[in-house]
Amino acid sequence: MTCILVASMSLPGAALPHEPEESGGPGARHVTCDLIVPSRQLAAGSTTIIGVRFRIAPEWHLYWNGQNDSGAAPTLDFSESDPRVTFGPASWPVPKRHVAEGDIVDHIYEGDCVMLVPLTVEKDVEGDVVIKLRSEILICREACLPGRVGATTSVGVAAAAGPTSPDSATLEKVKASQPRATGAATPFDARFEDGALIVEPRPGRRLSRLTFMPGPGCEAAALHPDCESRAEGDASPRLAVRLRSKVATGIVQCEDAAGGVTNWQVDMKGKAEAAGNGDSDSST
Repeated sequence: MTCILVASMSLPGAALPHEPEESGGPGARHVTCDLIVPSRQLAAGSTTIIGVRFRIAPEWHLYWNGQNDSGAAPTLDFSESDPRVTFGPASWPVPKRHVAEGDIVDHIYEGDCVMLVPLTVEKDVEGDVVIKLRSEILICREACLPGRVGATTSVGVAAAAGPTSPDSATLEKVKASQPRATGAATPFDARFEDGALIVEPRPGRRLSRLTFMPGPGCEAAALHPDCESRAEGDASPRLAVRLRSKVATGIVQCEDAAGGVTNWQVDMKGKAEAAGNGDSDSST
């Protein structure tokens, strides 16, 4: 697996068409990427959420930036962009848990996936700024192909933002699908106990499945079988995730008795209290 690949895709709704990126290598047939900007004109001094969209060919997948048994997540490199714009940490969409032969567990993306990235424009900027992405990827089916994809676009900057682009609806949909913060409506309790993250349904809440997806900085001793539990008969699902890390950061996915699925962001450190109870060490 030593091939190098480069791919690109145009940005719908950009202020100016971007120069096509050089493409080549076998992986270019399986994934492309583009940039989603909510407006053709950004306001100077403002922060805007943009999207990095990967479009993945059927039967292929990319990897989440949390814990995986075998795969590595795409990198997001904006260092060649206009120096008058800066970028914050990306928010990654909820992945799919994938169990391969031998109980190899990865968290993957199929089809289209969009990472949300805060972009800040410096004050007193006028005219066009260039946004340039480079991404090292590992795309897999039965075998994996490493490579590089990229996209470039130019957007205008003025004193006030312009009208929204058609792609703004895509960004809003992605924002709405992000994991929820824990609180009063959280259907589970979570706590640390003897080096493990314990997740159980709250009293009166009927759940058929609990899944924990360890995020960046969190390491479970075993993704299988620790990180997923299903109801059996009258017994509710219960997670006891042995951790090698001192933090439990990631996503708890809940499936109720009717098949409805919700995703919750968990961020616990040290001897945390039950998730959602409002204490400073609880998951948020």
